[in-house]
Amino acid sequence: MPKLKFSVVIITRNRANYLDQAIRNLVKQNYPKDNFEIIVVDNNSDDITASVVIDLKRNLCDSIQYAFEPKIGMSKARNKGATVARGEILAFIDDDAIPSSKWLDDYCSLFEMFPEIVAAGGKIEPLFQCDKPKWLSDELLIVLGHLNISDKETILSFPDHPFGGNFSVKKEIFMKVGGFIEDIKHCNEEKAFFYKLYLNNYKVGYSPKALVYHQIPTSRLRKIFFLKRGIKQGMSNVKVKLLFDPIKNLGFKIKVNRFLLDGLLIFRNILFCRDKYSFSQFYNLSIQLGELLGIMMRRFAKNEYRSFIHTNEAS
Repeated sequence: MPKLKFSVVIITRNRANYLDQAIRNLVKQNYPKDNFEIIVVDNNSDDITASVVIDLKRNLCDSIQYAFEPKIGMSKARNKGATVARGEILAFIDDDAIPSSKWLDDYCSLFEMFPEIVAAGGKIEPLFQCDKPKWLSDELLIVLGHLNISDKETILSFPDHPFGGNFSVKKEIFMKVGGFIEDIKHCNEEKAFFYKLYLNNYKVGYSPKALVYHQIPTSRLRKIFFLKRGIKQGMSNVKVKLLFDPIKNLGFKIKVNRFLLDGLLIFRNILFCRDKYSFSQFYNLSIQLGELLGIMMRRFAKNEYRSFIHTNEAS
């Protein structure tokens, strides 16, 4: 079979309704239909996901491919999609995202504008399904996938990096660096992947025109969702640091002192200085708590986190 320009990879689990909408919007792309495929990776769903994909392939577009990954995990599923892809460039998008009609066109233009880049990301705008809560400040939108790095096409400098809901990478390079690290979870999958590209001196681009809208359900607009997400991210932060620098001093005592001080400041603001309090302070505190838990888990675990040995494959 001829090689395609793009393989659009969507991972999904038990969100058939969202998936149907995402695929229909991808099929409407202005990009030539015979030059890209859509790969749906079913991450062990127990709903009607498989039948939805089969029906859409039969009635809407023959370039839709179905793959099944029984082991639950975002990184595992993305790697599965990459292994079956035929495209020169992998384009990743979430199952609850709606791409702009020129999404693939804009990625193609970006790779032509910067021939030296091996990967690229685009803008992500939240699409709320209910009224935005007053406590949800702009700085917290990043937790919901919001990304707006630049108003024009540019080459990024790490730690700036694209988000998993909207990025593309040359398949050859993706496979060369080993794809996603499958035991990294909770908001750091992409950070770890783009850090690998950074270590190997690969360049990453960004275009605000390669836009997707991320649908935000009511269930994610609760404070408890953010606090749980913050704790998980903090624990994952520790694991990422140790994977790439296994002898790193994580400064447990310093982190404890900072956590206690920041916690006291928050409660002071709640009690006496309401104008200085915002929920984002609690969210940041939850990340610190997660980092402390991550360090303690590492200390009491029988097996240390494995070290990540990398080579400079770009040289």
